[in-house]
Amino acid sequence: MVDVEHVDTAPGPARLSAGGASWIAVGAAAALVGGCAAAGWWLTRHGAHLHQGSAYPVDGRYLPHLSPWLLVPVALGLVIVHHGPLPAGRLAWRRLLGLSWLTAAGWALALAVVAGPAAIAAPLTTIHEYPHDVPRISELGIGAFLRTYTAHVVDAPGGVPGSPAGAAGSPPNSAGRC
Repeated sequence: MVDVEHVDTAPGPARLSAGGASWIAVGAAAALVGGCAAAGWWLTRHGAHLHQGSAYPVDGRYLPHLSPWLLVPVALGLVIVHHGPLPAGRLAWRRLLGLSWLTAAGWALALAVVAGPAAIAAPLTTIHEYPHDVPRISELGIGAFLRTYTAHVVDAPGGVPGSPAGAAGSPPNSAGRC
């Protein structure tokens, strides 16, 4: 028999429901994007040139891409939300890992195509990305390029300094060699 006079009935630590935790995560993400947008807006208003295209959270400009291509990520998102939980709960982790990778790649492609199919390759046509730095590999040779990479990385296009030295050499150069 249980001694009911000595049972601890004090409430335990407060726990968030799954829905509450989700809303906190959404709020935190919105605050992060909003903070980046505000910082980009402030920087551009004070003379900084941020060359990130229409990446509003980074440079403080918003260029909406309202086109029929917007339906691609919306449709994919709806399919993922509606049908995703079933395989997530039933698949073995190795298959789920592969499916997650494919889903993430599809989502990235769907977001990239919002501005039209040509937008997928558009970042590679600017001087602020890797292909602009590739001719230097041909001029120096791969060995000299790798030896002097850190000395020249400050002059490299925007995405290159944050990447390993081999990333700039991964696309073929004008002679078709890597």
